[in-house]
Amino acid sequence: MLDVSSEGEAITEESSGLSPVILSILVIIPLVIIAGFVIFLRNKNEESIPLSAPTQGSFAATAPQPNATPCFACRQPILSMMQGCPSCGARYHSVCKIQSCVNCGASSTAFVNVE
Repeated sequence: MLDVSSEGEAITEESSGLSPVILSILVIIPLVIIAGFVIFLRNKNEESIPLSAPTQGSFAATAPQPNATPCFACRQPILSMMQGCPSCGARYHSVCKIQSCVNCGASSTAFVNVE
């Protein structure tokens, strides 16, 4: 049989670095903070809608107007009397008061009434 003996003090390995528990805590805490910040930013966008605003389903769906000409000033469909630019043909609501044509720059005094 083999008998082994040693002399001197026992050498114990002391950890000179961080323990695994402390290291994992230092990794987990920043991840939790970042995740919380991302959730906060996403919820911030949803909070911009006023609580008193009607729901999306409360608006009646409007049927598209097949022959509605859009107004060059406000971009809304013209469903009644309109004015036209004789230079370029741009159309405007008769109630949209503009100084000159937004399409070609012609003076609005030259506009003609269109039915």
